[in-house]
Amino acid sequence: MKRVLGILAVVCVVTAVAVVAAVPPANSSSGKTLFEFDALVGVSGAFVGSSMPLRGIAGGGFPWVISEGKAKLSSGGGLKVEVEGLVIDPTNATAQAKGVAGTNPLPFFFATVSCLDSTGSVVNINSTPVPASTSGNAEIEQNVALPTTCFAPVVLVRGSATGSAVGPWFAASGF
Repeated sequence: MKRVLGILAVVCVVTAVAVVAAVPPANSSSGKTLFEFDALVGVSGAFVGSSMPLRGIAGGGFPWVISEGKAKLSSGGGLKVEVEGLVIDPTNATAQAKGVAGTNPLPFFFATVSCLDSTGSVVNINSTPVPASTSGNAEIEQNVALPTTCFAPVVLVRGSATGSAVGPWFAASGF
């Protein structure tokens, strides 16, 4: 009986070591999926402009629409955001008059992961800007340095004219 218990103990230890070895470390880009959204929404209504910023970030100066958008964030900071057709609302009369309706006038998009830390303060983490087409298509696949605590994460897609991570948001996770 002692021999059987000894063998079982060894099997349990070996199994536990194998399971622990198979789990990626917390700082890996793979990690557990924290957030996955198959829909992003364009900035509109009261969120257009700077009068009602979202997590401290102003919305674009015109309403924006998006054909398709997805966002995924892992516990290791792996961020993947895909947007298609993220453009200024083609039905907006002011945008039509300025000749920008139905287009993306900015050459770069980047993502901001916005978290609330353990004190309730907003922490915004930006990806590096990537090229965006005039038809509003871009793919961001990068690692971001998440804070230790990230309550209620929101992903914002933002635009930049210069390639720096500064600019308003055009689409956000939500529905």
